[in-house]
Amino acid sequence: VTDELRRMRARQVMVVADSCYAGTIDRAFNPEIAAEGTREVYLRKMQEKPSRVLIASGGAEPVTDSGGGGHSIFAAVLLRALKAPGQPSFTAQELFAGQIREAVAGRSEQTPEYKTIRASGHDGGDFVFFRKR
Repeated sequence: VTDELRRMRARQVMVVADSCYAGTIDRAFNPEIAAEGTREVYLRKMQEKPSRVLIASGGAEPVTDSGGGGHSIFAAVLLRALKAPGQPSFTAQELFAGQIREAVAGRSEQTPEYKTIRASGHDGGDFVFFRKR
């Protein structure tokens, strides 16, 4: 997987995995949010640097497939968070920390994970979302 991600020409790549043991794609966790500067500067930096990040429904726990109204709990929470993010622009890390991790872990046995994917071309950036409407 990391070899394929490294070959991609895209600057940002986010892998979203909603399956058992999906969190083991990478074994490192190093989320770094810029501590200084304005939000616009931070988002620009996150966009400019290559990123390969993973948001997974769980690391070593079975995935809860019911309870999400036709989706898994993880998928239902992710979709709800993307529909109503609360901000016009945000990073994948902010989406995960602010809306996904607690909502999923509080309703299931899963503990979702956010990770950079090592040896894949990651260089400190993040996937940045901009609300169009």
